[in-house]
Amino acid sequence: LHFSSAPCQAGWFGPRCQFQCHCAQDCDVTTGQCLAGSKCQHGWFGTACQYPNVELSSPDWITDRDDSTCNGDVNLESIVVTWIDAAPFTWLRF
Repeated sequence: LHFSSAPCQAGWFGPRCQFQCHCAQDCDVTTGQCLAGSKCQHGWFGTACQYPNVELSSPDWITDRDDSTCNGDVNLESIVVTWIDAAPFTWLRF
């Protein structure tokens, strides 16, 4: 493997500058950690903010954390969740 010693372009980090920074402010060009107490941009979480929050693309009635709301479509019998990229999955209630 060839690792470049050249600095990454703004907004990118990693040994080959292959990861995009998703911090609200700048991130470390080597580790991707958010700088100066910055946090992940809205919609991103995890180590170096590299995991998208799939909850944001879900219908409100699935993610509102309100047991009294539910799907209004009486014909809907199932929901399919498909991950395009690997992401940590930590909790599910049904």
